[in-house]
Formats: sequence, C-alpha cells, structure tokens
Amino acid sequence: MIVTPKSDSEMDSDVEIGSDSEESLPIDPPQLEIPEDPLRTSFSDPIGRIIVDDHAYDILEVIFSSQGLVGCGTVCYLARRDDEEYIIKDHWVLGGKDVALNEVEMLREMQGVHGVPELVEYWLVEIAPNEVLGSIKGTSHTHIHLVLKPRAWPLHAFQTKVELVSALWDIVKSAYLFISVEDRGILHRDCSLNNAMIEDDGDRTHGLLIDWEFTVHIDAGRKYAIGGTGTLPFMSHSLLWQLSEAVGDPATSARSWKAKVSTSSLAKPPPLILHHYHNDLESLFYVFVFICIEFRGPLGVRRDLSAHRSQDWLPHLWAAVVKEIVVS
Repeated sequence: MIVTPKSDSEMDSDVEIGSDSEESLPIDPPQLEIPEDPLRTSFSDPIGRIIVDDHAYDILEVIFSSQGLVGCGTVCYLARRDDEEYIIKDHWVLGGKDVALNEVEMLREMQGVHGVPELVEYWLVEIAPNEVLGSIKGTSHTHIHLVLKPRAWPLHAFQTKVELVSALWDIVKSAYLFISVEDRGILHRDCSLNNAMIEDDGDRTHGLLIDWEFTVHIDAGRKYAIGGTGTLPFMSHSLLWQLSEAVGDPATSARSWKAKVSTSSLAKPPPLILHHYHNDLESLFYVFVFICIEFRGPLGVRRDLSAHRSQDWLPHLWAAVVKEIVVS
C-alpha cells in the first residue's frame, strides 16, 4: 500500500504559540518537493555493466557513492542479472586481502538472520589472472565487489512513521542486539544513517543493517583498533571522548590524530578503543534524531534547513564538525 505524505497542516503540531510570548519557537521550515515513491520506480534500460568474477551484471542505478580518505571510496549499484535484482557494493578497502575479506566472513556468519543482507557472491578485483588489484600511492588497498540481496531503500525514505520506528526496532532486536551480539558474538561498530535500510520481503517491510566491513568478534576486553570506529556525527559520546583522548588533547585537530595513526602504524599498532554494544545503540538513536530533524515526512521529504535562516539547526552543527575534521 502506498501512503501519500500528509500536508503541512496535518503534519505540524496542534500547539499554537501566542503572539504575546516573549520568546517564540523556530518557524517550521517549508516542505520541499515530494519525490517519487522509490517502490514504484522501474528500471528497464541499464546505464552500465559491472563484472563480478565470471558474471556480468547490468547497472540500473547508482544508489550510493562516497569518496573516503586516500582513495577508500564506495559505490553501491542496483544491478540486474537474469531478471533478478541485486545490490553490488564496489569499494576499496584500506588493507590487504585479509582485511578486505572481513566483511565477507562476517556476512557468512550472519547468514540467514533477518535484517542482515544475504551475500550472493564476491570478487577481489584482478588486473590479471590471480593478480589482485591494489596499492595506491604507497598505501595498501584492495578492490572488492560484493553482490548482495535483497533490494532495499534508505531508512529516511520510509512510507509511514510506523514503518520508520518498526525498521529501527527490527535492527535493534534482530539484526543487531539479540542475535548479532548475544548469539553470534559480533559487533557491527558503524551504525549510521547510510547503513540503516528498509527492505520488503513481500509480507511486510523490515529494517536492514548493511556495511559489515568493520565488524569484529566480541572479545573479553571489548577493545578494538581505532579504525572503523563509527561514523560522525552518529558516534556515541563515549567513543568521541576516547577519540579525543587518543589525540592527547581534545582541542587538537583530527589531522594530528590521523598523522599519529599513520606514522605509528609502522612502529606500533594504532590506539585501541573500548566499544560496547550500547555505543551502537546510541548511534541508532542519533540516526532517529537526525531523520526527525532533517526530514519532514515520508519518502525522504526534506525540510528546508537553509543556512541563511536564523536558527542553528542541529544537522548544520553536526555537518560543520564533520567538515572541520575531514578538511583538517
């Protein structure tokens, strides 16, 4: 069933603020143009082709694209082969073959769990037979393709408020907390806006947690390498504090921390971060808060949080922090 987003008057609060108030609340931003329902979108003509091992997939859409530091980029495609649709994750992993295959092994261990993608196949990209493509500008990288099912859409493209909350609860109770942590002993470590998805199994929609690249087996000390510890601005307060301590001075720029990690990697291992499952749960809460502020209603309808407005909206402050860290 397709749910039509509510109008401004229906979605705004029923509480009115009197004109004689000394302080008034920020004006609710206007609603932007409503996008098409992603479930109704059909793709007939491919826009490209990608090879995974011996199989060729037609690319129907670029779902997600990001450029990481030192070439660690990721592109996710909606693809099709033999009339079936798949998600293909095409990305560079900072490290060798063993690091690149961590996500493959973790997905295999979580196989059959609702809320976790199904790994169909993978391929370490080769430039020649048995010669894996890697190494950029003196750093060790590995290029890998992952073919996943099912097709999913971003959490912020929810159709109803019930679907949004239900999807988050699915991730907590099934894909993450009760099975991943308690049964399989696996910690995701990177619950963020782009990693929380919604999928439809034909009966109803479910929450889906993707990107298991930095997942670890839970050890007794709960301390893990600093790399892959969450995504700003969704990291828990405890993780942010530990990162500042790893730098040595909370006021020190992130550049100094990255320099320390890169220079010390040759002599000694990087700092360890204490990471519990409740840090990931806190990250999911920040994902929910971010969606409530950034989006006005179903189907990814954004609010107008333009920078010229007088209010300092939380996503602007978060974005400023992330930009400062990336630039520095």
